[in-house]
Amino acid sequence: MKLYITREQSMRTISNTVFPG
Repeated sequence: MKLYITREQSMRTISNTVFPG
C-alpha cells in the first residue's frame, strides 16, 4: 500500500470525482 499518490493517479482521482466514469 502506497503512502503517497502520484500526480498521474491524483489527476485520475480528480477526473473521476469531477467526471464519474
